[in-house]
Amino acid sequence: MRDLGKQGKRVVIIGSSFIGLEGAMSLRKLGSEVDIVGLEKVPFEKILGEKIGRVVQRWHEKEGIRFHLGRKVDRLEGNGAVNAVVLDNGEKLPVDFVLLGLGVKPRTDFLKNIELEKDGGVKTNEYLQISTDLYAAGDIAHYPTAYGQQRIEHWKVAGLQGYIAGMNMAGKEAPYRAVPFFWTNQQGKRINYVGHATKIDDILFDGDPEKDDSFLACYVQEGAIKAVAGLKRDQDIIAIRELMQEGRMPSVEMVQKGINWIDELKESST
Repeated sequence: MRDLGKQGKRVVIIGSSFIGLEGAMSLRKLGSEVDIVGLEKVPFEKILGEKIGRVVQRWHEKEGIRFHLGRKVDRLEGNGAVNAVVLDNGEKLPVDFVLLGLGVKPRTDFLKNIELEKDGGVKTNEYLQISTDLYAAGDIAHYPTAYGQQRIEHWKVAGLQGYIAGMNMAGKEAPYRAVPFFWTNQQGKRINYVGHATKIDDILFDGDPEKDDSFLACYVQEGAIKAVAGLKRDQDIIAIRELMQEGRMPSVEMVQKGINWIDELKESST
């Protein structure tokens, strides 16, 4: 990618999530002209919400990255090498190369006599065990939590699950109960995310992402705070991760009312 992404090279990135936007940032810094095509109307809308998504989009636009959102690719054109990406509205984007960031799906068709989930993943118990002498870790694993089965695609989760699965293969019998955590670097700004929400019913903000240079966003699903994202709130994210680990996250009502709810909960545990 570094060899391709030189001054004046034209790239179209298909996909407006983490890989797409992190790739766009890096290629733009190398001097490439960057266009992003995405199905979503706002980047990260399903994960971080519309408000934060628009803020992130503006960070990238400020650096000269162009967005074509709510669009599909109709076709790639070229003879031997791609030279244009044609969108479903007829717009043609000239390119020197294309980067695909379309997501992944579990590749588990090699497994025999193992029941697969609808998405192709496999269900494990709390020890990441599928069956006798067979374990799974990482992107393919549906593992149990207090909120039901989860499958998470992030290297941090895969790394820790691999360690736990390996220990259990060696006879340790250690349950995997870690709270998911990941981060993303968007134009030099690191957004941390702890927990896991499969859909967003509401978002409770501490700080305004459109005005403030630091904030927390609490993601509500089915009446409980399932995940929290933060910018320049690292210590708070660490505390929230501990609260989630201990099952001591505050109610939605408590967060709606108050200030310093993290400090209050930390003090109550001492």
